[in-house]
Amino acid sequence: MHPNQEAILSLVFLLEEQMKYRKDQPVSSEVLRRQAEDILQENPSLSSENPHPLSPEEIRKTIHELRVHQIELEMQNEELRRAHAELNAARARYFDLYDLAPVGYCTLSSKGYILEANLTVTTLLGTARNELISQPVTRYILRRDDQDIFYLSSKRLFRTGEPQTRELQMVKKDGTPFWALLSMTGTPENTSNFIFRITINDISDRKRLEAEQKQAERKINELNLDFISFLENTTDLVYFKDKNLRYRFCSQALANLTGHANWRDIVGKHTLDIFPDQIAQIYHEEDISIFHDGKSILNKDDPCQTSSGKAGRLITSKWPLKDIDGDVVGLFGISRDITELKMLEDELKQINLTLEQRVAREVQKNMEQERMLIHQSRMAAMGEMLDNIAHQWKQPLNALNLLLFNIKDAYQYNEMNEEFIDQVLADGTRLVLNMSTTITDFRNFFQPDKEVKAFSVMDQIRQAIVLIQSDFDKNQIFIRIDAPDDLILYGFPNELSHVLLNLLSNSKDVILKHRPQVYSLDIVVTAQGDQGCIMVRDTGGGIPKEILDRIFDPYFTTKKEGTGIGLYMSKVIIELHMKGSLTAKNIAGGVEFCIRVPLANLMAS
Repeated sequence: MHPNQEAILSLVFLLEEQMKYRKDQPVSSEVLRRQAEDILQENPSLSSENPHPLSPEEIRKTIHELRVHQIELEMQNEELRRAHAELNAARARYFDLYDLAPVGYCTLSSKGYILEANLTVTTLLGTARNELISQPVTRYILRRDDQDIFYLSSKRLFRTGEPQTRELQMVKKDGTPFWALLSMTGTPENTSNFIFRITINDISDRKRLEAEQKQAERKINELNLDFISFLENTTDLVYFKDKNLRYRFCSQALANLTGHANWRDIVGKHTLDIFPDQIAQIYHEEDISIFHDGKSILNKDDPCQTSSGKAGRLITSKWPLKDIDGDVVGLFGISRDITELKMLEDELKQINLTLEQRVAREVQKNMEQERMLIHQSRMAAMGEMLDNIAHQWKQPLNALNLLLFNIKDAYQYNEMNEEFIDQVLADGTRLVLNMSTTITDFRNFFQPDKEVKAFSVMDQIRQAIVLIQSDFDKNQIFIRIDAPDDLILYGFPNELSHVLLNLLSNSKDVILKHRPQVYSLDIVVTAQGDQGCIMVRDTGGGIPKEILDRIFDPYFTTKKEGTGIGLYMSKVIIELHMKGSLTAKNIAGGVEFCIRVPLANLMAS
């Protein structure tokens, strides 16, 4: 072969070798030319300046060889283009099948570390792919017990080779939990390594639907139990019949009426099967008319008969049950036993025949009952008065007890003189007179002819304060009176004093119990329209909101030894007998009682 031909063939061989290393992509003719020129520059021996000229025959053969190689190169290049296109299509299919799959795919090492993951996994876990790689998959399993389940499943797969499927709670990167179905398979990569392949399906919606279904089933079961309980306990005859007029369900009352042990024994039977012939025919004709006319039967008086043969009456209502096309497919009925009601109606008719005699007897009976009620009312009133007397005497008795201790102290310290004796006698007499007045006032409390009159409000305030002054002084409770003008009220002065005494006594007790920084009590007197207002304010901490509306109820008390009568009787005195009002509200640090009584000049006019 001529040396130039060898050079040309060497050039072609080098180009083919270059193309072997570029099979991943097609090569254009321009690129091949540039590569050939580069090869010529690198190999001077291939240059066209060869000292041996070619003969025409050698040139023809060389051209032929070049054309054959050119065609071969073009065919190889075309094959590379086709292979490259198929490779790109395969890559696209792989991307669509793997990365865009509707389920998550990932590969784990034998120790549970993530080796590969598709885009669906990154979406499910809310984590970028590069952050997932080399992370333990248990990091994305929410609960410890689920992590244990995954671990045991992977061990079982490794040991048996059987695919494993588990439902676990997983967690996204941001902490959002979700339910996932994990399906695991695996293959040994080599003798020392095992590769796990896992699919992950988000089943949160399915789990939610399952939970909702369970809840719905639970509610349906509860409704069924309630419905069965209703059927077994209602005293009415409740029933539903299908289009063949056979019972689908009924109440136990119907079973009892027809002599069946259980209402389920009637299911599937016909009216003609469980009732006597004559009565069953009446019920059957009613049912037929409902199916024929499609109209309800309401409050129809029907006869009935028990299994023992006892006759009775029922009030019956029946309604047709229709499908979406308006066709009657069943009926619903309720019957109520009115046998006793009918008997009462018969008795009433008999009573009306002898009405005059019975009215006279009933009037006499009512008069006796009224006298009994009056007697009971008087006895109750007497007991109430005794309770109130005991309540009102408590403070004067304590004051008398204090006077006796003062006498003893004065005797021991030689302080007893005529002035002291006179003062003690005056205080004792005043307390005794007050106790006597209490008995007199409460004895006349329920009499309608009690005398009302005009009186000074300041006189009654002073009278009440005098009775408890010593007790307040002993406990260092200061009383302030704010009354720019004395008011003349209209009513019962002594009873107003007793109400004030009760309010002051209660205020003292709560102040001593609450122990505020300042032991004080204010009495404010003002005129508000046509009423005089007396406000008693203390620093006893107020009344709890939950009992504020109950403090005027009879027998309601928060004291261990209280009777619950004081405030109740105070409200009765002010509102019923003096035509005023008594209210209470919490203020800063305590409570305010407000007594409103009509002014005398307005009542006189």
